[in-house]
Amino acid sequence: MDDSLYAGSAEFYPTGRLPYPPLLAEVLRDELGLDGTGRLLDVGCGPGSLTLLLAPLVAEAVGVDADADMLREAALAATTARITNVSWHHLRAESLPTELGTFRLRDLPQPERIFQIGDVEHPPLRDAVAAEARMKIVIADDSVLLREGIVRLLEEAGFEVAAQSGTREDVLRHVAMHKPNVAIVDIRMPPTHTDEGLRAAKEIRDRHPGTSVLVLSQYLEPAYALELLSESAEGVGYLLKDRVADVPEFVAAVKRVGEGGSALDPSVVSQLVGRHRRDDPVSQLTPREREVLELMAEGLSNSAIAERLVVTERAVEKHVTSIFGKLRLGADSDTHRRVLAVLAFLRA
Repeated sequence: MDDSLYAGSAEFYPTGRLPYPPLLAEVLRDELGLDGTGRLLDVGCGPGSLTLLLAPLVAEAVGVDADADMLREAALAATTARITNVSWHHLRAESLPTELGTFRLRDLPQPERIFQIGDVEHPPLRDAVAAEARMKIVIADDSVLLREGIVRLLEEAGFEVAAQSGTREDVLRHVAMHKPNVAIVDIRMPPTHTDEGLRAAKEIRDRHPGTSVLVLSQYLEPAYALELLSESAEGVGYLLKDRVADVPEFVAAVKRVGEGGSALDPSVVSQLVGRHRRDDPVSQLTPREREVLELMAEGLSNSAIAERLVVTERAVEKHVTSIFGKLRLGADSDTHRRVLAVLAFLRA
């Protein structure tokens, strides 16, 4: 709406006339299909708002505003114009909006997040279809170039990047604010560029159990990876930054971690598996069993391993049973617990 329509609107109130072109009500009535029924909600309803223009075209109108003075002026204007079907609601600062979800709306190209303001009851949304919820991501890396690249590829893959930052303090604040599904954190960040990201990831897990963490590292540091996974493998990941270049695998890892799974970089697993131990039972594994062991340690489920190796899931189950027997580990069908069991063995 052109702001000029509101200019000098105060002079109309004593006369009961409204500051709009005469034909505007007719145009809006036809465009919105107003027929004297239904309900109108106007948020931010100052005295020059459309509430006063459209109220006569609906059965009931509701005006909501956080400014009590504006509400009083609007109510006075309504009285002067003899408009009686409007109720006014003051939105107080403590009345936070309630998110109703993400919907696809008619004539809008992208899904929109819809909020309910205050405690006013609203009719069901018309011409709105609930959109599939996107996984929400927060990213922290002091390299702007890498961070922007990750944002772009994740958004193209259908993720919602809620915020990005370059410091430990910022990512902790963004996680608290946006409550993302996954926080992707560089292991080395300012000011010391040592383990700020690792400490931030552990703090996120402690403070926000609903947020999974995926740590990125420039260098292969198995000790950091195992420290991150020491307590639980659920919703935890550790990848080398080079892995981002393999977009399908990186996207799959982010999704897996966001869904409560785990992702451990293959380079870390290969180094652990390749360690020489006295009387090492890993040496008893067949080449295929070693492949399956490494994929288990990376956090892949049986079905994902089957897809990666192009074999049946039943074949993977047989390999897993054989591996656990040769390593003298108790068989466990829970993916998270078996990841911990395998890693505990490999780092022993």
